Amino acid sequence: MENNFKEPGKLLWTEWGINLNEVPFEQLDHYIAVENYLMNDDEPPSDATDLQKLERYTKSLHHLCESKDWNRVQSILTVPISINTTTVSFALPLWDYLMFKGISPKVLELTSEIINSFQDTGTDLSYIRILKAKALGKTGNLPEASRIYEELCLNSSPNSEIYIEAKAHLAISQVQRELYQEGIPNLECSLRLIESFLESGANLGSKAKFLELKTDILSNFAYHQMNLDKLEEARIQYSQVLQILEENRMFHKLINPLVHQGIIERKEFRINESIATLEKARAKAIEIQDKPALTWIDHHLAWAFRMNKNYKQAEKLGRLALDGYKQMEDQRGITDSYELLGFIFLDKGENHKAIEDFDRALNWRKDNMSWEQSIATCTMGLAISYWRQRQFFKFIKTLLEGLNLYRQAGVLNWSRISRLFKFTRVFRHLLLRDNKKSI
Repeated sequence: MENNFKEPGKLLWTEWGINLNEVPFEQLDHYIAVENYLMNDDEPPSDATDLQKLERYTKSLHHLCESKDWNRVQSILTVPISINTTTVSFALPLWDYLMFKGISPKVLELTSEIINSFQDTGTDLSYIRILKAKALGKTGNLPEASRIYEELCLNSSPNSEIYIEAKAHLAISQVQRELYQEGIPNLECSLRLIESFLESGANLGSKAKFLELKTDILSNFAYHQMNLDKLEEARIQYSQVLQILEENRMFHKLINPLVHQGIIERKEFRINESIATLEKARAKAIEIQDKPALTWIDHHLAWAFRMNKNYKQAEKLGRLALDGYKQMEDQRGITDSYELLGFIFLDKGENHKAIEDFDRALNWRKDNMSWEQSIATCTMGLAISYWRQRQFFKFIKTLLEGLNLYRQAGVLNWSRISRLFKFTRVFRHLLLRDNKKSI
């Protein structure tokens, strides 16, 4: 892959046509620094991190904030960073590229600085607040992201682009938090708004953004169906999303629905097919160097290998994913990894370790989100751990708690309970124990 990190900056400085002789003295040092960063001919070292490769832009952004140069701050945020592979070429704006590379904490830092710098200037910072909320969501703080989206919806005209975008992201955040009673109606409303916007032909410059947002909404409808155990419906919807993305050459978005197809295959206990689909997604992620996707794929490959009883590979990939999520400061990913490791240790009969990891996951989830379904799944794993330790009172208490959480989330049904017992191999474990006793 070849990326040119300096040319967009040099073009920007040339287009701006800044005459340093006319810059006010108190701002001169800032603009000299910006010129030095953007016009620097040095290529990043071969061992530079993704963030170091982009320092010419992030450091320029700081100086432009100090100078209260709003227009040029926007130019830096949206400077196109190219991604070129042997088969595809596309570009992402700086903020999107940072999140694509798993550097969402930097986006959170940059947007916070911009808001602090311009909040008393009368500048409309709605778009920056959306970027901040996106970064919060990527680091696992969906409740705070939702609060920002709600605030933007309240303070924006229902026909404005900001309202439509904030409403859609609010709906997606709610569905990701498994607040389906609020999230699904908001998804439906957002889809209508976006389709109306796309059909109107208004502001063609925003068409790509809203088309991409439409695919995110459709993916979250599919995610909801998957969590309701309506796996065939979810598979069809993810296939439709893939078709839209391929037709519109949104290559960096293809991995999400493809991974979810692999997850559906795992839930159907078609494990070899799941592994093949996830490996296909991994190849795409490697091609475009999508590091967050690789971490996510490692996580779900670990689940698949666990289902195939390849516990050595499952634990290896599970720990790789945990390390990747920690590097990205993705708290939701971290807690999902602890849950995964809990199930692996549960299968291996290392019940003490399983309980420790389930507790780590549960404590964070209870403190940070209202995700009854995610809490329920982890609680059920903990219940099985107690069963296998013959702590029957704790088992019954924890089992009832998990079932009640499933009921509150609106996803309690017999197929889920049956699949959960099969997933945790409860009956297989009991059979093995009985056989050992008879021997």
